[in-house]
Amino acid sequence: MLRKPGRFTPKNAEREIRIDFADAERVGAKAFFLAATWSVEKNTFYVGLIHSDPKFEPLREGFVLSQDKLRAIREEIEVFEQIVNTAGKEEEAHQFLKNSNRLLGLTSIIDPISKFKLGDDYVTDFVINEVPEGYILVEIEKPSIKMFKKTTPPERTRELNHAIEQIENWRAWIGKHHAYISGKLEGISPSPVCWLIAGRRTNLSFEELKRLAEINQEHIGSYKILTYDDLINRIKTVISKLS
Repeated sequence: MLRKPGRFTPKNAEREIRIDFADAERVGAKAFFLAATWSVEKNTFYVGLIHSDPKFEPLREGFVLSQDKLRAIREEIEVFEQIVNTAGKEEEAHQFLKNSNRLLGLTSIIDPISKFKLGDDYVTDFVINEVPEGYILVEIEKPSIKMFKKTTPPERTRELNHAIEQIENWRAWIGKHHAYISGKLEGISPSPVCWLIAGRRTNLSFEELKRLAEINQEHIGSYKILTYDDLINRIKTVISKLS
């Protein structure tokens, strides 16, 4: 449950947006606050995490997004859109997100970890950490991937099934090796959420979009399929709220 969506402090002309995750069910999310403060005087936006547990004290420092940095992120979004619109290869998108971690990691409490190994068995494209979900494992596929067959109702393609099987294998591996992986990603859930970034929303029909929404609803808490358009819109929404 999200509470206390806003507060204004006339004394120092700052506006604070605080999201309270105190009622979140996921272990480790309780007592977390995501606080964002705009300082008119300093022309700067501060974003950070607050947690009642002393071990999270370093997170209280947060980070700063100045107007210059916001402009830089907008420019990065434009370049990323160009890569996606030219139906670039999977590795092109991955390398851009790796070199511009402010996009994928915009709301992550850690910098995205690229090519994180799950022992000797699997390699994730990225790992991020979001409140209240915790660590999220990210699989990147091509923007040009075909997600559904031309059937009624739409059936998943072999490519999409293979990508989903990949993240299901990750989740099963972590469940079996949780003690080991916890030593590398402290606090990771034994059944972490995964993101699959693939395809274009603009290439999907109404029925295919409906089926995609159904798949995401059926597997909520396990994995989520985001098109590249969804990812870009997500980033733009966050930036618009910070501007």
